[in-house]
Amino acid sequence: MLERTEVDKVAHLARLCLTTAEAEQFTTQLRDILDYFEQLSELDVTDVEPTTRAIDVSNITRGYPNPLCRSRGYFCLCPRPGRRLF
Repeated sequence: MLERTEVDKVAHLARLCLTTAEAEQFTTQLRDILDYFEQLSELDVTDVEPTTRAIDVSNITRGYPNPLCRSRGYFCLCPRPGRRLF
C-alpha cells in the first residue's frame, strides 16, 4: 500500500513542491492506480502475444526525394533568401 511518505519522497526527487492537500490527493490517486495494476496482474495472459501498440499503425512519412531537399529548396522559405542563411 502506498504511503504519504513515499509520495513526499517522489515529489522531492522530482523537485515538486506539493501542498498538504495536493500530497493527500496524489496519494489517494496513485494508490487507486496501483490497486488497478494489482487487479490487472491477476489476469491470465499466457496466450496473449506481447504488443507495442493497441492498434496497428504504419509510419506515415513523405516520399523521397522531397523537392525541398535540394540545396536551394529551403532557401525560398527564408525571410532573406539572398543571403543563403537560415
